[in-house]
Amino acid sequence: MKAYSGGYNLPIAQQDEMKLYISNNQKRDEKINSTKWWLEFPDYLKKNIILCL
Repeated sequence: MKAYSGGYNLPIAQQDEMKLYISNNQKRDEKINSTKWWLEFPDYLKKNIILCL
């Protein structure tokens, strides 16, 4: 049996971090995050697309 074959539970702090990341990516507001990290991603990754790896 493979490790995590039944899934993996994220700690609450990690879940909150992921929610914040997704929210910031959707808003892309420099008042919220002045680093404008979303500019490092190609244009074809639109702000309303969420990819799961």
